Amino acid sequence: MTATVLNVIGLSLGALAAVLMWVFPPRVQLYTDKGEPVVSFIGNATEQGLRRAKWQSMLSKISIPMLVMAFALQLPAACSTSVDQDFKIGDCLIRSSGTGSSDIVQIVATGSPGAPFYKVFTSLLADGKLVQAQDYQSLDKQSARTDYAKVACPRFQGVFSPDAYLSGKQK
Repeated sequence: MTATVLNVIGLSLGALAAVLMWVFPPRVQLYTDKGEPVVSFIGNATEQGLRRAKWQSMLSKISIPMLVMAFALQLPAACSTSVDQDFKIGDCLIRSSGTGSSDIVQIVATGSPGAPFYKVFTSLLADGKLVQAQDYQSLDKQSARTDYAKVACPRFQGVFSPDAYLSGKQK
């Protein structure tokens, strides 16, 4: 399960436990024949009151382990926040198996909030100079998290734009 799923399950379970503890506090309330709560500390419980008290007692006892489970589900999710960390525009990444600065990509767009990819510019070596190729490539976010590492952006010594190059050739 992903950290987000664990968080959602944990928060939902915690919210349900909180509602149960609010509606059925961890104390037994006695009820009269008419269903009204008895405020005094002395009195004989009716059959209906005893049934209600049994349910209330059970629900109030369940809510405490539910809170513990909610906390336990959120703990691994809180510890794994770095796994789900997204990179931001301007970050430079290098493939884990990369060997040089020509393997560096720079994130230039992140797409819509739920988009599963980044738009990146690649880099290349041309005449011994590091050049940024301004050709939009897609990089899968999951692949970026697992196969790439964040690095300091190098100083590019030039820019190559395929669109500008091709439009200049056509004239």
